[in-house]
Amino acid sequence: DPDEKIIAAIKRLNDPDYEQERIETDSDISSVEEEEQQIIDPDMKRMMEDSALRQHLGIGPMSGPKSVIADKKFHERQERARQREKQERDFQKMSDKALKSGWLQRQLESEETLELDEDAFFEEYRQKRLMELQNLSLSRFGSVIDLNVDTFISAVEDEDPNVLVIVHMYQPRIQECRVLSQLLVPLARKYPGVKVCKIVATDADPDFDPVAYPCLFVYHAGDLVQTCLRLTDEIGNWARTGRCEFEELEQYLLKQGVLSESDA
Repeated sequence: DPDEKIIAAIKRLNDPDYEQERIETDSDISSVEEEEQQIIDPDMKRMMEDSALRQHLGIGPMSGPKSVIADKKFHERQERARQREKQERDFQKMSDKALKSGWLQRQLESEETLELDEDAFFEEYRQKRLMELQNLSLSRFGSVIDLNVDTFISAVEDEDPNVLVIVHMYQPRIQECRVLSQLLVPLARKYPGVKVCKIVATDADPDFDPVAYPCLFVYHAGDLVQTCLRLTDEIGNWARTGRCEFEELEQYLLKQGVLSESDA
């Protein structure tokens, strides 16, 4: 049973008293190694790596039955995150192929079989369809993407070089970070071609300086191109009133050149 093998492997990984038996001869060592290779398939290997990562980050129980359950849940979250990243990459590849292969143009040409006169109305309809199909290919975000220590680097470096990536590094206990997280939701909807993400700052960098909160980091083609630190000091009366409106954040990002009106 794969589940039993996974649970057994996790228990062995978490057991502080576990010690591999000493092997007396080289032939015994070879046979044990071959057996381990047969038992630990790629799925189980990822499970064990996720277990080690969870314990390294100090998330959840560290021993006992609860630790096994925590490992399994953490692994399931990691697998879902990997699947989402794969789906996004596959979607982008399909979109790129559609544009390069002339799929959009062929789609429009097929619609021209409709028995309509070539007048101003049909031309307007044709242009509207072109814009809709282009937006379908290019506007593929529209919501804030939660990242973790395992998905952060790939989300930034593996993205299409034409896509701007904005990352909110935050701490949930800090009020200003919570305000900024809420404002990013409508921002992501209004600018669906921009990849808006957030990650707990200490997951990305254990030595992250809290003096920078609240902050945004802007990446393009895998490179950090701009930092927006201590936004409470940069946006209107946020520091004095403790409040920030969506329009104030949007105008600040437009003024800094992070966003452009054509992105909306």
